[in-house]
Amino acid sequence: TGLVSLGAPRLVVGRAVVSAAHPLADGRCLYLLYSLDGLARRMKRISTSAGRLLFVDAQGDPIPGVGGLAPAAGWRWPVSAAGESWLDDVEGEGGAWVAAAAPIPALGWRAVSLQLRREAYAEESAGAARAAAFFLAVCALVALGASMLSRRLGRPVELLLSASERVSANDFSRPVPPLGWGEFERLR
Repeated sequence: TGLVSLGAPRLVVGRAVVSAAHPLADGRCLYLLYSLDGLARRMKRISTSAGRLLFVDAQGDPIPGVGGLAPAAGWRWPVSAAGESWLDDVEGEGGAWVAAAAPIPALGWRAVSLQLRREAYAEESAGAARAAAFFLAVCALVALGASMLSRRLGRPVELLLSASERVSANDFSRPVPPLGWGEFERLR
């Protein structure tokens, strides 16, 4: 084909390498092993304690020696997941994981980001708890306000009822006490 062909990544003397066949102009081929050490060092710098970054080959097998460990022994990325894809419930060490992958067309690999499900959704859960607490606080304030308003409106009405009962019983010994504010004071 006249194009560079890459082989499957593997470990050689404890180092991750990928083989490559470079065609030469005279019909011969140059066979090289490229070290993936630089890529592995960059992956370690980007990796966080909250998750793992790794590469998988075209068959879904993790590339050895590059990036974090797979969530479980024998784990493979499903080959049926085409393009950018997402897995929400990957069983592995420490519980369920979420995974997202993006293809690397030039290599035929995928970059996979893995994180424990409980950590991935922790912020969402915390947000829901904050929203619930806010809702309960608003409900408590509304209930308190309603209670205060009903007392403020109910007390003058009770005083008027009590005064009207005394007047109907021909008891004019006590005047109607001040009713407070607004229209209630005019009723006095």
